[in-house]
Amino acid sequence: MFARLHPQGIASDSKVDYFDRAFAEELSEKELSDQSIMHLLLDYNNNKVSAAELIAKAIESERYAERIEYFGKLLSPTKILELTSVYFKKIFDLQPHIKLGDYELTAILWRMSLDNYDTEENLRNWFETQINTYLHRSMMFTNDIFYFWRNRTRSDADIENTSPKILKTYIEKIKQLAENPEQLVEVLKFDMPFIWSLRHIVFGKHGNEEIKKAAEDKFFTNWQPWLMNSLLEASKQAPETVAMYTAPLLYDLINTVHDISTDPDDDIKNKIKRVWSAKFDEEIGKRLFGNDLKKIMKIVTVLEEKDYKNYSDLDEQTKILLDYAVTHSKQWIRDNVG
Repeated sequence: MFARLHPQGIASDSKVDYFDRAFAEELSEKELSDQSIMHLLLDYNNNKVSAAELIAKAIESERYAERIEYFGKLLSPTKILELTSVYFKKIFDLQPHIKLGDYELTAILWRMSLDNYDTEENLRNWFETQINTYLHRSMMFTNDIFYFWRNRTRSDADIENTSPKILKTYIEKIKQLAENPEQLVEVLKFDMPFIWSLRHIVFGKHGNEEIKKAAEDKFFTNWQPWLMNSLLEASKQAPETVAMYTAPLLYDLINTVHDISTDPDDDIKNKIKRVWSAKFDEEIGKRLFGNDLKKIMKIVTVLEEKDYKNYSDLDEQTKILLDYAVTHSKQWIRDNVG
């Protein structure tokens, strides 16, 4: 029902196939007339049509979704947020492990919320409701909501565009979750084998070199020292799971390009090969965990390949990082602790 997309960015306006056509019901041009769409939106605004009905139509037909966005100005900001809430529930109930950013309807609703901007207070209250609904169920899903709706511009999402109040609310909610080791472990296990949620929460989508150049309070201050304490407590209950989520905070993926052909007639994709590798970033580790880095590294040392090799949907990059962390962490502890 929610076909996988590869849009060029979250601000993409491209009209692409974002629903599984096997589930789509073709509608007549009369049914898709501008007048019918406008009446539908106005009826929804006046509570004569439910949000669930409108989302169902957007899911059934990409053309409906496109026209709903085109006439989105007819909707009040509150009704757009209500529509988005129903969309979240629909897709989480169907596919709880999806990535919101892979679906064009996510971008459509996000753009509509930007074009029909609600007050900062109403947006924060709505966001807090979403966090309360999903954070204790899936950190990955909740982080995707934050990644989009924290921003108030159409540019690619960046922490610098984040509403300060929304960022504060999100950190407070994560801290509340992390203070309950049993609940934190339950959420981490649910999202497996996607082990990047903690890294994305702390660092966003930024690379390590960019992170190290930034001011201390941009990436590190908000998480000290409670994140370390929470990881240590949670690791007592599920050491392997916590180790897998901790590794991306300490290790980085490196992509290098190797020349494999000098034939001038070869296509560029046949001339080069991209190779992924992993490395330990001690500077990041020390800035995030301070003098307690050794305690955090000991969490990672419990990890063995058997703990993750049976996940059929474990992607190659994640496996490369974990493979390296398994061997490096043990050697690091021997060298630094004895």
